Amino acid sequence: MIPLGRDDLHASLGDPVLGSIGFLNEVMARYPDAISFAPGAPNPVFVEELDIGAAIERYLEHLGRSRGIGRDGALRLVTEYGPSRGLIGDLVAA
Repeated sequence: MIPLGRDDLHASLGDPVLGSIGFLNEVMARYPDAISFAPGAPNPVFVEELDIGAAIERYLEHLGRSRGIGRDGALRLVTEYGPSRGLIGDLVAA
C-alpha cells in the first residue's frame, strides 16, 4: 500500500474550519454545565429522563398550530431534510 501524503489529498481537507467540531467538543468537555447550541448535541444529562415520543408529539402539535398544517405535513417537516438553520428558531427566540 502506498501511503498518502498531505499534498496528495484534496485541498479542502486542509481547511481549518474542519477542526471546528473538535474545538466545540473540547469546550463542552471542559465546561459540562454550559449549554451549547453549536455542535447540535445536547449534554446527555439534560435528556436522560426525557420522553422523546411525547416531546415529538408535542412539537408536531406546535407545528400544526403555528404553521397551519396537518399532522402529516408536520411529520414530513420533522423527518425530511429541512432548512440548514433548523426548525425551532421561533421557539428559541420566544
